[in-house]
Amino acid sequence: GLNSQRLAELRTDIQTSRETIETPRVGMGGTPPSSQQADEDFNAAQSAYDRDPASAAARRGFEQFIRQYPDDARAPDAHYQLANILLEAESSDSALGQLSLIPQRYPTSPRVPEALYRMGTIELDRGNPDAAREHLQRLVTNYPDSDVTQLARERLAEIGN
Repeated sequence: GLNSQRLAELRTDIQTSRETIETPRVGMGGTPPSSQQADEDFNAAQSAYDRDPASAAARRGFEQFIRQYPDDARAPDAHYQLANILLEAESSDSALGQLSLIPQRYPTSPRVPEALYRMGTIELDRGNPDAAREHLQRLVTNYPDSDVTQLARERLAEIGN
């Protein structure tokens, strides 16, 4: 069996792990970011986007929101809107990068099917049917009941095998 010293070490490791898990994520100022501040920051970025989808203010707002609140429920939306801004700026590589983070970091987000669909359409526009097929097929397979699944099926039929 385990000797008493090893048991004590394991207990210490477990307690340290619990403390790490239970410690709230802290913002830049050393205090947990308030949900009210997160609301204000997201709404400001969204308002700037609504006024002008290509605005630098919207881009900075969503980038800052993602940095400050990576675990917020709206972080996938911020990535999605940032991708839209990047597409407006004709930066499809960067837009794809933002969109790919949504299924990677937030696999249970309702925004994942839209992100996969958007990635597929961007790849089609770029002349990459194989990459498009991969994203669209992943959408159809993993999210058969999504609002965009039928659109993905139609795009897959257009691409062919």
